[in-house]
Amino acid sequence: GLNLVLKKVKALLLLSGCAHRGIVNILYSAIEYFQDEIFGVIGGSHLFGATLQRIEETVGEFKKIDPGLIALGHCTGFDALCIFNKEFNDWVEEENRKQIDAINTVTGPLQKTIKNTDISFLSEDALELYLSKTGKEFAYDSDDLKNDLISKDLLEVDEKTGEVRPTGDCILLFGKNPRDKFPQASVKAKVDYGGGQEPDAESFDDALVLIPDKVEEWVKKVIPESMDRSSFTREKVSHFPTAVIREAIINAIIHRDYGNKRAKVELEITPEKIEVRSPGEPISPNTLKDLQNFTAISQTRNPELAYIFNLMKFMEETGVGMDTYRTMREKFNLPLRVITYQKSNLIVTF
Repeated sequence: GLNLVLKKVKALLLLSGCAHRGIVNILYSAIEYFQDEIFGVIGGSHLFGATLQRIEETVGEFKKIDPGLIALGHCTGFDALCIFNKEFNDWVEEENRKQIDAINTVTGPLQKTIKNTDISFLSEDALELYLSKTGKEFAYDSDDLKNDLISKDLLEVDEKTGEVRPTGDCILLFGKNPRDKFPQASVKAKVDYGGGQEPDAESFDDALVLIPDKVEEWVKKVIPESMDRSSFTREKVSHFPTAVIREAIINAIIHRDYGNKRAKVELEITPEKIEVRSPGEPISPNTLKDLQNFTAISQTRNPELAYIFNLMKFMEETGVGMDTYRTMREKFNLPLRVITYQKSNLIVTF
């Protein structure tokens, strides 16, 4: 039987055939060959008709290996599946609970209309950028655009009055002054040049769709060509690639927890490192380890924000930028970015 192992940077996914050589043997062979952990097992296990002792021993080895995903099929057999289900029942319940939590995470005040607002609260610049990036040939103040936003649940029509009001997501994405309704909707940036120079700081309080370009423009100005960033590439370079910082900022403003009203996204640049801090824990069911190993699954707290950014070709709609980070690392010859969680912030360090 043939087996396929997919290596996801720091963890392995095994796709087994019929596992005639024994699923446990195959798992340990993969671990030994790749010198890495198994995070998922999908496929056959050749346990159909196996003795109870062999099934229980197999379950015991699975517990030692502790993959985060177990999806056994065809030749596993009903008896073995029942035992796996029983032995991993707590794990299944925990995963189900995480999925429920994840669903609850993305249903909140951002999807509701905001009091004392109307369509005039939206920024012409932000809407024009949206139209340009998505290739829509509407006028920013047209009924066509209004209907487009209504179809995406970013605007809602009051059934009684016929008035159109923006949702929280709409205010964040396109609002003239998003912080009037969401004080936490800001990116605070700071650069420390070192050598006794006065640091520089900037606050980006615009509609979210305008922030990536403005941050990138600011970064190009504040990172001087003379700054020694040899630690990034193991050789002196003229400048750190701003596209990497831009991607980190986009992921931060899209995936952050907007329920934390006191915290802002923060960007800090020093001669030694570049750090982006995003309020909120890893998004369930992902863990910090999943993010660190590039094995995080597609999940976001703010699906409407992610959807619009994807339409505008700013980011991957699904996932948390893992593929983009990996591609940029290879393109610019950068060390692997470090992800940590401290003081209610997810921190990406380059």
